[in-house]
Amino acid sequence: MPDESRLAALRIYFPPTSSPVVELDHLTRFAADLLKAPIAVISAVGSDRISYASQSGSALPNYRCQPGFCGSCILQDEPWIIPDAASDPRTASHPHVANNGVRFYCGVPLTTSASQRLGALAVMDMVPRQVSPQDVITLKDLARIAMHELELRRSRDEALTAYQAQLARGEIREDHIRSLMREVTHRSKNMLAVVLAFARQSALPGHTLSDYRAGLISRVEGLGHTQDLIAEGDWRGAHLDRLITIQLTPYLRESRQLRQKGPQITLLPPAAQHLGMALQELAANSVRAGALSADKGFVSVTWKVQAEPSCLRLFWREHGGPLVQVPTHRGFGQVLSYRRQWKAWVGCRLMRPGSDGS
Repeated sequence: MPDESRLAALRIYFPPTSSPVVELDHLTRFAADLLKAPIAVISAVGSDRISYASQSGSALPNYRCQPGFCGSCILQDEPWIIPDAASDPRTASHPHVANNGVRFYCGVPLTTSASQRLGALAVMDMVPRQVSPQDVITLKDLARIAMHELELRRSRDEALTAYQAQLARGEIREDHIRSLMREVTHRSKNMLAVVLAFARQSALPGHTLSDYRAGLISRVEGLGHTQDLIAEGDWRGAHLDRLITIQLTPYLRESRQLRQKGPQITLLPPAAQHLGMALQELAANSVRAGALSADKGFVSVTWKVQAEPSCLRLFWREHGGPLVQVPTHRGFGQVLSYRRQWKAWVGCRLMRPGSDGS
């Protein structure tokens, strides 16, 4: 990948005159909290300087571009991990080590859809430490969400630039661009709100820290898969059959465990996001106590468009599993499916066993 191409992309996502990106502060705080690290940053690696678009915790200064931390991270396909920076010859002379007391670094490259690495989402600590595989997965998911946020910000800026050019020719009205900017801002805030809701709702009475982490990681991964699918459709929507496949595949031991049938349906982004969350919760519950916990069990998902009243009806059925037990507590999945806004959000009804008379 030519470096000039990467630097051109960097100028688009992180304009030289731009200030820190406040929309990313939620993610750096979230990364620091999840990995129990005093510092989390989102960096932009330029030709001669490495600057921070967002920081949580101790404020680190920008510095001349050099290898060791983020400068090395963008050259990797996988996360760049330095357990003890002071004793590692690759990082011992780094200014953050020599001047700021940093001893641990774990970073994930921020990569565009064109495979251009702009910078890194990284956590740092003042003591040497190890990082768990689950922590690495979490950081990767947060890096993907950060890139979605930057994509939304870029779309907003491009829309503003286009508006300013066309306004001079009198071709569009000001209220149109305001509507576009409101939509981009709404989507960005909505995605961050969903991640924060995951963090709160994943903490259930009686669950261990390991249970909390596993549940939170799977939910953030599921959200990332849905956002990837929406992005593939240029943010216009997602095909229902593909949404079902990407959300259930991580929970299947064999492909035969999923059977789906229905007409070709494209869901708008908000509907795809919320239905994706529901499907992920249903699959996780099925692995834990339903058909997907049994050797011969399988799940069938069918859907149809109903004319009167006009809606999409989706049916989740489990076969070959243990007898369904009434839950003794209300978990995150039930919170999702029972909310009154559900039909308005998704535009379809989630049918429970027997609710259609079958």
